[in-house]
Amino acid sequence: MSKLKWRLLYNSLFKSAKMRLPLEGAAEFYHLLHRGKSGENANPIFYVSHSSWNLYRYLELFLRQNNFPKGRILLRNFSDILKRKTANQKPQKQKEILNLLKTYPELPFILIVDSGEPDPDIYIEIAKQFSERIKAIYLRSVKHNKRILRVKSLQEQFKTTPILLVDSSNQAIAHA
Repeated sequence: MSKLKWRLLYNSLFKSAKMRLPLEGAAEFYHLLHRGKSGENANPIFYVSHSSWNLYRYLELFLRQNNFPKGRILLRNFSDILKRKTANQKPQKQKEILNLLKTYPELPFILIVDSGEPDPDIYIEIAKQFSERIKAIYLRSVKHNKRILRVKSLQEQFKTTPILLVDSSNQAIAHA
């Protein structure tokens, strides 16, 4: 089992959702996105995670405890975590986001992700496919120099959709 899967298992079993902390200002940022420019809209929020469905209550509690806006939580089956992916198989998170884009064809999207995950590649691939609908990609900076350099290189190569590497929610709020 990979280091990431061990960490997922450890955090799921031994860390309380009440003890986990979100990025400072993240809940406020999500509320601003939810309310939109006018402050009166009710833009939908979708939480798409690599986590499995058996962590639904844990994630729901984390979001509620930290005052994130209500939204759909999209997770994967636990059995899928243990399966090896084939070369041409899309990650579950990518499938979920593509399904959302197809289900809501008129809705623009903003994608938010940790830069430490493999998701930046997934998000850029989605933004290439739906360039007119993906308004921005916000990558939360992590303290991993090799990954940060890689993300910066992706940023320089892809100019269609704004990609921001943010250290704080305030940077994303100022851009949005």
